[in-house]
Amino acid sequence: MEIDISDIKAAILIAYRSLETPNFAFVGKQMDSRPYDRLIEALSGKIHLTEDTDPNYDVSFTFDVEGNNGSWLLQLSMVGPFACLVRFSKTGKPGDVLSDFSKDLTREEIELKTVLSRFGIRLMTRCEMEQPIRLQMHLADIDETRIYHALFCDDYYLPWKGREQ
Repeated sequence: MEIDISDIKAAILIAYRSLETPNFAFVGKQMDSRPYDRLIEALSGKIHLTEDTDPNYDVSFTFDVEGNNGSWLLQLSMVGPFACLVRFSKTGKPGDVLSDFSKDLTREEIELKTVLSRFGIRLMTRCEMEQPIRLQMHLADIDETRIYHALFCDDYYLPWKGREQ
């Protein structure tokens, strides 16, 4: 089954202006404007968030999330209203990518998902984020660049697979 990610690709092209010679100026503008501060404020009363954004590699606001019953990686894209949410096991290993279609969510995950939805944020599926896109990044090889890299972080790996890919 083919996945329709045309809206995601359109947002990527608007943000970067070009796939071959991308302009990363939007990162600085987003860092200054802090578009997700109200969302983070809404979440902070329910869970503990620690920002870990690195503007040299991230094209998202990145948070380590700690709750009573688990921990997660939450990335809020600077490209558009997209989020990546990865559950970590009790041993700290990355696990499931949580999306709008995920089942068997904990109370905290349902709350996270509800707040993101209320703010108009689309939780990306693993399948969507693993789709290739020929965007020239700094670290990710153009033949290995995925939607994840374009929306969240220029890195050599995908967070749900860990660094040992």
